[in-house]
Amino acid sequence: MKALWASFVFAFATTAVWGQTPPPVPQAFQDASKTIGKPGTFNADGSYRINIARTDVTFTNASGMAIPADMGLATYIAFSPVGEKVLAVGDVAMLEGEIDGVVDALRKSNYEVVSLHNHMTTEEPRLFYLHFEKTGTVAELAAGFKPVLAVLGHGAKTIKAPKVGKPKIDQDALSDIFGSKPQVFPSGVVRYANPRKDITVKVDDIAFSPGMGLGSWAAFNACECGLTMVMGDTCCTRSDLQHTIDEYRKVGIHITAIHHHVLGGSVETALMHYEGEGDVLKLAAGIKSAWNGLGK
Repeated sequence: MKALWASFVFAFATTAVWGQTPPPVPQAFQDASKTIGKPGTFNADGSYRINIARTDVTFTNASGMAIPADMGLATYIAFSPVGEKVLAVGDVAMLEGEIDGVVDALRKSNYEVVSLHNHMTTEEPRLFYLHFEKTGTVAELAAGFKPVLAVLGHGAKTIKAPKVGKPKIDQDALSDIFGSKPQVFPSGVVRYANPRKDITVKVDDIAFSPGMGLGSWAAFNACECGLTMVMGDTCCTRSDLQHTIDEYRKVGIHITAIHHHVLGGSVETALMHYEGEGDVLKLAAGIKSAWNGLGK
């Protein structure tokens, strides 16, 4: 019965795309659907796409209107035409508390995290989207993606820390870690900068210089809850990005956005925003370790 159901789904989905009786779905794609647990669509260009609608949560906008999953509230993985090696790309639709788990699951399977952003601004609850890519066999790509789905629907709950008094930020210890002096604001925020002087980027043959935003920064602020918060941005090339994500996650820093700040740069750069709470020196050591890998 399962085999009959799978054959019917594949035939129905692919006929709608091809407009005529399609060729048989490659066995590798059928096996990928079995691994992931969802049927897919075999496209006329030879690619294969599996969609997983986010129907486990009810979303509304600021006007109180329901937002159906068919409006784009879905996770997907798509494979290039079958061959010895294929490219898998996709997007994961996540609640706030699921982001860390999804990032960790993708990186454990050696997927490249490409971007992290929002598609809406007033939805409740908030929904975020994470794009990914990897090349390999269809079987290994499907197996590596499967654990991501286990994260969805099991987002961590936010727990408010008790007020135990504001810790002191040891600027001397921080400066030893970063190897530079900070900018200190009247609010008590302590900020360290790390301009990308190792790369030269031009946009339309005009320099995009470090002072214009080609760099990284980390700002620390102590809280009455007894923790210290860090927020910042890290300028990465493709070869830097995954290492930076991994180093931040090792110390519990949350990745909050990955996107471009300029288009058409002579060197492709992505800016990765982050936030975290905890022991200030542990957070700083993780950030510095990530920064040490930039350009390496």
